[in-house]
Amino acid sequence: MFAAKYFYKRVESYLQQMEGSRLIIPFMHTSTDILLTLRSRKFEYVWVNDADPAVASLWRTILVHPRKFTSKISKYMPNQYDVAYFSAELSSLKRIPSDVEELTDTALKKLIIMQDGDIWNPQTLLRYVRSANALLKKQACRFTSWDFETVLNDRTLDDLTYIELPPSLDKADVWRLSDCLYPCKNWIVVSQDNEHARTFFRWANVEYGKDQLIIRPYID
Repeated sequence: MFAAKYFYKRVESYLQQMEGSRLIIPFMHTSTDILLTLRSRKFEYVWVNDADPAVASLWRTILVHPRKFTSKISKYMPNQYDVAYFSAELSSLKRIPSDVEELTDTALKKLIIMQDGDIWNPQTLLRYVRSANALLKKQACRFTSWDFETVLNDRTLDDLTYIELPPSLDKADVWRLSDCLYPCKNWIVVSQDNEHARTFFRWANVEYGKDQLIIRPYID
């Protein structure tokens, strides 16, 4: 989540003006700011995706198993070795677990990894989980761990697509993303200012912020 709040307000104003009853989020790991939009806008359907199945597991758990998840957060005692151990363990995860215990354990491990470098504050995390659950449960949700191109090729042209470009995305993937979005008219990309985004989205409407970009399609 790299979009500064003042910067995201500009993004949110665009989102509120865009049509679409279905919201598509191909990179949920970096796109949690989109939850702010759900406070004031209800979609019929939200598709949450991330190529990392642990991320998709985290968000499915927040929606479907919030009580079990908050209980595990409350009981967890931080250990300095856990991040490295859990990172190695989840690196071999190939799918979103179907078993509830495995799913919620995966979600907890991913949350611990994501909190690395921050103070483990259960009360803050519990409030966040409950808030996110309240926002997500207002509409039907789908959770997948697919490559972003599969998601974008499966959407309809009228779906609203929100992307915060992962900093780890390489040149080839940024080119693929640009190619997927080219024929579409209902999307917005938020990105750190970088050469790949500037190069492959030259055909689009690029707005420059403080080391960040808002990229939108040109509308005839």
